[in-house]
Amino acid sequence: MLEDQMRAALERRRQRSTLRSLTVRDTTARRISTTDVSAPEDSEPAGGTPTGPQPLADFSSNDYLSLASTVEMREAFVKKVLNARSNPLGSTGSRLLDGNSIEHEQLEHRLAAFFQAPSALFFGSGFEANVSIFSALPQPGDLILYDELIHASAHDGMRQSRAGHRVGFRHNDMDDLERVLRSFVEVVDNRSASTSSSMRAEDEELQGQRATFAHALRRRQRNVFIAVESVYSMDGDLCPLPSLIALAERWVPRECLHIVVDEAHSTGTYGPQGRGLCVGLGLPSSDSVRVRLATFGKACGASGGVVLCDPLTREYLINYARPFIFSTAPPQAVLMAAHCSIDMLEREDVGGRRRTEMVERTRLLLEELRGVVEYAARIGSTAEAEDRRPLLALVPALREDHAPHPKDDPTTRLPPSPIVPLLTPYPRPLSAHLQARGFLVRPITYPTVPMGQDRVRICVHAGNSEAEVRGLGKAVREWVDGVIESRKRRRGGESQQRGSASEGKSLRVVGDVGRPASVLARDRRLSWPSLPGVKTKL
Repeated sequence: MLEDQMRAALERRRQRSTLRSLTVRDTTARRISTTDVSAPEDSEPAGGTPTGPQPLADFSSNDYLSLASTVEMREAFVKKVLNARSNPLGSTGSRLLDGNSIEHEQLEHRLAAFFQAPSALFFGSGFEANVSIFSALPQPGDLILYDELIHASAHDGMRQSRAGHRVGFRHNDMDDLERVLRSFVEVVDNRSASTSSSMRAEDEELQGQRATFAHALRRRQRNVFIAVESVYSMDGDLCPLPSLIALAERWVPRECLHIVVDEAHSTGTYGPQGRGLCVGLGLPSSDSVRVRLATFGKACGASGGVVLCDPLTREYLINYARPFIFSTAPPQAVLMAAHCSIDMLEREDVGGRRRTEMVERTRLLLEELRGVVEYAARIGSTAEAEDRRPLLALVPALREDHAPHPKDDPTTRLPPSPIVPLLTPYPRPLSAHLQARGFLVRPITYPTVPMGQDRVRICVHAGNSEAEVRGLGKAVREWVDGVIESRKRRRGGESQQRGSASEGKSLRVVGDVGRPASVLARDRRLSWPSLPGVKTKL
């Protein structure tokens, strides 16, 4: 019974091309020289000449500063392990039993000082820390508002929480956030005699719940949590934190407002010495930013996560956060690696230089990709009149014509993040082509991202050379040329077949770029961002 259900579920994902599988990251691959980019989406381009195993340029991992592979980081870590007084292996228990040590406490004191926080609590992973925050802190009846693109770990924590209300708002949309806040803070009679009795009953029940919350909030008996990321992991854009804080403080009493900022992707990349976006914007002193989360598994090149908060919140998490209570404590080796990460960030010749290189490479890549996207829109709109979906697109925040909202938010003047998503209906063929050209990238599809937002997620690193960045842009353009040429050949073949086919019979065409017709039909039903000057018709 269970086996049949699991097989059926996996088969459904396989049919929808959303099945996940583990792959071993290989820094070398057999590059292929070919002009055929119309291979099936789950295969590599065929028909070319193998050039032999060669290193792949990393444009996939979260190692933004390339610290995980730097000699300085590796040598510092090995030195700490060899000079360790305590066992660098297993911690032997949870921190509430025998797993705690003076080294855990020392690291937390150092992290609190580095990230300008009153106190810190270290976890084995950022996921574990996020689940702890959202499952433990909200009290019965509280309200959690969350950006619709918040990380899965926050959703897992919210599902376990005792909060009375969990409501999402549109990504980085301050108008929508204000709309949701008003609906809980103001009590408005929206009843209409024209609606059905069942709908009126539903609306009245919802209004009653919100009215109860609003009255309790005025008496300071309820809390409002707002969950955001400083840099979003899939879109790479920044949260307009100063504007969000100012908006929230207009509607919610300060003592009842608790903003939780996940800084997983801004740790190491923003702020002085990589202390994160909040420190860079001078926000740690804000009473409204209750909790920050910094992680070590991305730009810091190590592993683990740390909750940055006040001492009372730290003590509460130690007592009520189940992932912390029932998990084996991080071993000494993890603590040593975290110390090494901070050492590297504090060194201007390592952390400072690498942040500068990362920003320079990111700006160069955006320049390359904007040109390719414009080129794809220009030739694609004329070559495929019956299908005006953009072959490539950038997320709104990365487009040159993007008008940021709010316009005066300080985050609009900051450098772009190293996360550059390239939206395309064909993420697998594009990623296969780029890997065959020597660039390690990964396709990201539903359910990791919303339906219709499939992409190739490109991550820029300090260790990427200018030649690699330009080569990546050239390879993307080469793929565009191949797809357009493939469409022209296919259209020509269809015309010939239609001319010779008997009247009344229709030709069933396999989907674009080797995609099955069923998958293509699904894609045609999905929304897709339009490009300037290109009409989108699905």
